[in-house]
Amino acid sequence: MNSFRLAIPLIIAQIGQMTMGIVDTYVVGQYHYLELAGVAAGNGIFWPIVVICFGFTLGLETCVSHSHGNNNWQERDSYLCSALILAFMLTVAGMIIMFLIISAYPYLGTHPDVVDKTIPYLKVVVWSFPSLIFFNVIQRYWQAQGITILITLFMIVANILNYYLSTILVNGDGLIPPLGAVGAGYATVIMRCLLLLAIIMLTAVICYRRSQKITIFNNSSQLIASLRKLLTIGIPAGGQIVVELSVFALSTFFMSYFGSKLVSAHHIVLTLSSFAFMFPLGLASSTAIVVGHYFGKGQIHRAVRIGWLNIFSSTFIMGLFSTILVLFPLTFFSFFTHEEDILNASMSIIFIVSAFQVFDGVQVVATGALRGIGNTKMALISNLISHYIIGLPISMILCFTFEMNLSGVWIGLAAGLILNSFLITFYWHRLSTQSLSQKYVIKKDDPPYPPVKATSSQ
Repeated sequence: MNSFRLAIPLIIAQIGQMTMGIVDTYVVGQYHYLELAGVAAGNGIFWPIVVICFGFTLGLETCVSHSHGNNNWQERDSYLCSALILAFMLTVAGMIIMFLIISAYPYLGTHPDVVDKTIPYLKVVVWSFPSLIFFNVIQRYWQAQGITILITLFMIVANILNYYLSTILVNGDGLIPPLGAVGAGYATVIMRCLLLLAIIMLTAVICYRRSQKITIFNNSSQLIASLRKLLTIGIPAGGQIVVELSVFALSTFFMSYFGSKLVSAHHIVLTLSSFAFMFPLGLASSTAIVVGHYFGKGQIHRAVRIGWLNIFSSTFIMGLFSTILVLFPLTFFSFFTHEEDILNASMSIIFIVSAFQVFDGVQVVATGALRGIGNTKMALISNLISHYIIGLPISMILCFTFEMNLSGVWIGLAAGLILNSFLITFYWHRLSTQSLSQKYVIKKDDPPYPPVKATSSQ
């Protein structure tokens, strides 16, 4: 299984998920700034809950890639069934939380104009939540087996259709009245439902061509065991995402004390960083899959080499992005605004952000390598220590005590991320040089290495 060949469609798919939100923001922003505020505030509520739910399903890639590697099809299918049950539970819990937030939102002190646009948008877009969660599960099931190209094409087509449909529903077209932010919500719901339908049809076609059925209800004890293993990996992974999201949410909250211009600069820089992050995030997913595949086959040394190769590749990719950002900062920042104060504030942290991006790429791919062998607890512990014991206190002290404002917040974020990347990478190094080779059986088709003591397989 080729890691880089797998990574390219996964990167495109990650960008596709983000681009759908950018398209909605662009179309609504051209319509009216208050409608844009509703979309921004609504997505600020919607996406953190979605991403946390995604985190709890991350174990599916690891488990399916292990089963795929050792040709255990019945176990592979039981993981799909367990993940679908988990997706149902997450959907119910997520939608309940969404509706509670919608009910409480008018009483949280938000400006009435923003509330008036946010609540109608959220009431529509919340119905895309089930489609997103179930699509994510089926997508992970297939990409863990190396099937990614068609799913990526689905994302590209969905983004193109979403642009045209959003334009029609937001601005109106003949018989359709202009719906503003709500129109973008309807377009999003329709596209996400179509994506789910498309991947279900893809599943049916693949199974038909392979002349096989997905046998998932034959063994209830295996189903329970599969669900338990998914949760063992997924709960720490979901907890790690909660930690990361909360730190960035708090950093945005800090900036709200210093006026709209610094908040805007912070948001622009964070948006650019998030876009660049899609590349190592896709590489991290492919790392988890390929490492898990060879780990399932018992080819431990090959899994280790793939992990290190992708960590170094991510370092190079993000180093390249950082260099381009440092050389041409105004080209990127001016895409979002021409306000001089906002541009100057963004420029003031350009070197901090550049360092931030490189270490962000390292930590996410190293986390993917660990997830490939089924270890997600270390990433959770490392994130808690790095962000809450080191990074967040530094941000608060520099921001408020030393009055460094935006620079102080980003120095703290970078400090936490740098420590996190060192901790996770060191742990992967320790596992790859000692624990893995001593604990797991090395298959005969593994490349020659110094002999190690073989004990029972996991």
